[in-house]
Amino acid sequence: MRLAPKTLTRAFSSTPRISQQARQSKLDGNVLVGGATLSSTDEAVAKMNGSMLVLEFPTLADAEAYVKADPYVTGKVWESWTLTPFKMAPLPPSKQ
Repeated sequence: MRLAPKTLTRAFSSTPRISQQARQSKLDGNVLVGGATLSSTDEAVAKMNGSMLVLEFPTLADAEAYVKADPYVTGKVWESWTLTPFKMAPLPPSKQ
């Protein structure tokens, strides 16, 4: 997902809804991982320029419906988004 220009106000107004939806979607098993994409690896100058989610839904159409209903999409925070099929490698769980 790519951040639309001058969207800070829209992003802040959508943040409570997106946080609630993300938490519930993680609990439901639909969001495996997600976070911000950054303009740099240098934290002193890095700025958010988009986001990335790894979703798990029965069909691509279900995933598309989820993204289309996302508060950042409906609130026009994201300028564009792309769904790409992904297959998780069968790796063992990480040590906690």
